[in-house]
Parts: sequence; C-alpha cells; structure tokens
Amino acid sequence: MTASEHLTLHDTDTRYHDMSEYREHLRDEAETFLYSPALQKLLAASEAEGRISQEEMAELANVQGNPDEYPSLVASLVHKVMNWRHDPKMERHQLKDDDLSDEYREAIRQAAGELMMTDEVPIPHENYEIAAVLGATVAPVANRTNYLYDALERGDCRAKFLVGLGAERPMMPPDLRNAGPYAYVELSEVETDLLTYASRRWLVEHGYDIPTIDKGSLSNSWLNDRNYGSQYRYQTVSYEDDQHRPDWAPDTIVNLSAPYNHAHHPRANTGETIDFMIKLAELKEGDKALFVSHQPYLLGQKFEIERICLEHGVQVDVAGYESNNAKVTATVLGGEIAKAAQKAQQLREALTQGSVGLAA
Repeated sequence: MTASEHLTLHDTDTRYHDMSEYREHLRDEAETFLYSPALQKLLAASEAEGRISQEEMAELANVQGNPDEYPSLVASLVHKVMNWRHDPKMERHQLKDDDLSDEYREAIRQAAGELMMTDEVPIPHENYEIAAVLGATVAPVANRTNYLYDALERGDCRAKFLVGLGAERPMMPPDLRNAGPYAYVELSEVETDLLTYASRRWLVEHGYDIPTIDKGSLSNSWLNDRNYGSQYRYQTVSYEDDQHRPDWAPDTIVNLSAPYNHAHHPRANTGETIDFMIKLAELKEGDKALFVSHQPYLLGQKFEIERICLEHGVQVDVAGYESNNAKVTATVLGGEIAKAAQKAQQLREALTQGSVGLAA
C-alpha cells in the first residue's frame, strides 16, 4: 500500500496518547454494554419464552454484585439464547423469524432500539492512517462506500490509506436479487470485486475520470504465519497522475481479501482480515483506523475490531449509517446482539488477562 503525502489533515486529534487510558476506555465501553438494562430485559423475556431456565436467572441474580462474574454470565446467556447461526456456513439472509413468538420478536426489536443498534454512528471529524470499508452484499457495499467517500469529499475526515476489506465469498442470492442499479455485479466473482467496482462507481458518478482497475490475485507465500494457508486477493483502483483524482484520495485505493485457516471456516473472518490489513499497511502503535459499516452490525464489529487492533496498538473508530429497514428480521437483530455480547466479553478478557500485545 502506498500512502499519499499530499493530503492536508485536520488539526483535531482525539486519539489517546496514553495507551493505558485507551484500554480503560475500551473496558468501560464493553462493560457499559454488558450491564445495559436492555440486555437484562431481554434475558427476562427469554426466560418467559422458555429459552433460559429459572435456575440460570437465579444464578445471574446471585452474581449481580460481582464485577468479574456478572458481565461474563450476561454475555454467555445472551449468546446462548440468540446465537441461532449454529452452522458457520449460514448467511444472515437465511435466518427466519418463524420460530419466534410475536412477543419475543418485539422484545428483541425493543432491545436493539435501546442499544441504539438502528441509529447512525457518524464518522468523527478526525485524521486516520487508514479508513476501511467492510465488505457485505452488493447494496450495502455500495452504500458503505458512498458513506465513507461522501464524508471524505465533504472534508469530514482524512485518511492516508483507503481500503476495502472483502472476502472470498461468491455472489449469493441477495447480490443477484439486488443487482438492479449495480450492473457490475455481472463482472464480479467474489465480494472483493464488489468493493473495487463500488469505488470506481462512486468516482465516476462524482465527475472524476475513470480510474484504472487492477484485479491481480497474489500468493501469500511470503507471509510466515501459521494461520495463513490460502491465497488472497489484492485489487487496486488508481490514477496515473494527481490531476485526475480527488484531492482527498490516496494514490491507490486497495481492496483485498485475506488468507485464512481452511480448517476453521469457509473464508477469512473479521479478525483475520483486519490483522492481515494491519500487516500489509504496516500500521504501528499509536496509529488510528476508521472502519465503516452500517447498522445493525456496528456493535459486534466494533468490539471485535477493537480487540484485534489493540494487539497492534492501533486505535479504532467504527462508524456507519442507520438502518430502520423493516425487512431486518428480529432473528438478525438478536443474532447481532448475541455477537456483540460475545465480542464485548472477549474484549474484556483480552484487557483483563493482558493477552493483547501491550503492557497493561
């Protein structure tokens, strides 16, 4: 990746210069979530639905004053009752609400609302070493790309690197079903292609020259890491000279998929992808990264990204647009609440046990 040196960055800088303070900030955020009244009410609704036993709720009440055991048990119970993606190959669009009562669906939606999982999280007025769009299906990829590039065009933030984080996921029914405005779906084989074409689409629609796309696929043989056992994609969107690109844009926009461990899952997960990005961009302790997604996925992504980036000393902002889409099922909302609870607890454990690569 090549940084652009011509960018004028904002004077504002909200990053933590003391990493111990940043760690405490992360701990407070994770525990505030796990102590949320919204989760307590959702667990009570789960008991009424027969998804949690009276004994489990009694155990939770018994440890309520224990700052070590209570948040851990909350995370475990929330994940237990709403982690309905038991098959790792199952995609979100395959989840249905058919097995949930009307009352339980409403309880899940209310909890998601109280946790602000449908509200926009604006991009901060900040300088970043790197800004990344997280991959998804065709319409969210385009919308996330638009959300970040619009903010950059307005001058809301600045970034030295721009990257799209995709996956070796082939086109799926939601991609093809929603391909109407996005003719480039026909040219796309995997999710990473969508990110590359979404970048080009935004640039052309905003009056910039058509950039050059390089869709090379490279070997990972130079990476001596036992977790990396496959090929990765490294695609670029670039201009030959500065006159034809936005003044806020780096020389090259990179879209990539990470190598992954075939034994564990069918494609690279969020942690593997971000860890790979940090290594490629050579981010260092004290750098700051922005990740763009959309609701209702931000909370779970935020806690996981913070944990992975903390291992490298990289500070994180996660932002994205709101989602009041009535088509988002209660099952999806509940699954994202469960994911957020699990990832918040994993972040707590990393901070408590000192398993991240920084001194406590």
